[in-house]
Amino acid sequence: MEVPAPLSGYAHPGHGIAPAEQHLALPGFWSAYLSVSRGDTEEFGADLADVDAAYEALYDATRTWPAFRLPLSSGRTVWIVFANFPDDPGVDYLLTDPAHPTPRTLAATEGPFAGPALSWPDLLAIAEDVPQPLPGPTAVQRDDGVLDPDHRLLLLLPAYGDIDTPTEAALERVTTALLRTGVPRATAPALAERLLDTGTTWDASGVTPLSGAGTP
Repeated sequence: MEVPAPLSGYAHPGHGIAPAEQHLALPGFWSAYLSVSRGDTEEFGADLADVDAAYEALYDATRTWPAFRLPLSSGRTVWIVFANFPDDPGVDYLLTDPAHPTPRTLAATEGPFAGPALSWPDLLAIAEDVPQPLPGPTAVQRDDGVLDPDHRLLLLLPAYGDIDTPTEAALERVTTALLRTGVPRATAPALAERLLDTGTTWDASGVTPLSGAGTP
């Protein structure tokens, strides 16, 4: 089974891994990825059939696991891998570095949540640290992962948990990201509040691989 080279130290026998950023274009993607239950689809303004199709694309791929890449300007990459084990599926949030052969775990959702979780400064730093266009006369945009800061922020939310989050600023930032992905204005603020209330609170300062604020 094929596995991207940076994840060779993470791979599991019998399971491949493939970049799947194309799934972000599915109409029901954000509801399928962020919803706690099927009843949440109305908050996202999504059609249930579209959500079911997106859920199948993300979570029913048991042989070749979908993965999203969030490249950083430092050359490192955050990978979000749908570890679709038949009996214990989950999502792993990994940090790869060309200088280190083994990916580092940021968070994992198989069974009970496992951290360290991302602090709010780390989450923002990763979301906003988008690599610049490739050099050249046409400034060609990179094609190696998720480059939209709003998409990056929302993809990272399930790995977030920080007891020191600036509440108002976080609510405003997540609400803005939701609106830009098509969530109705009437439901976006309450949905943002619920997504930030993860129930997983860590003293994340100084313990994540990115260790707090600043450029990763």
